[in-house]
Amino acid sequence: LLAPDWSKTGLYENDWAELLLAAMLWQCDAETAKQLGAQLQLSAAMTENVLTLQAGARQHSITPQTAPAGVHILHAATVS
Repeated sequence: LLAPDWSKTGLYENDWAELLLAAMLWQCDAETAKQLGAQLQLSAAMTENVLTLQAGARQHSITPQTAPAGVHILHAATVS
């Protein structure tokens, strides 16, 4: 869900997990999210993907040209 082009819109289990974690940890700062990721034994890559999704979704203006699909999904779930 972090692919820059929208040609890859297939969703896999890890994509859903990252989206869910990004929404659940929406109020957490990056350090807290990393600590929780370590406690949950998440890979560093998954934790970074969660933080990347959050950072993208927190931007004020996102477009299909500037943000991947996962950012739009998270933005719709948390900001709208």
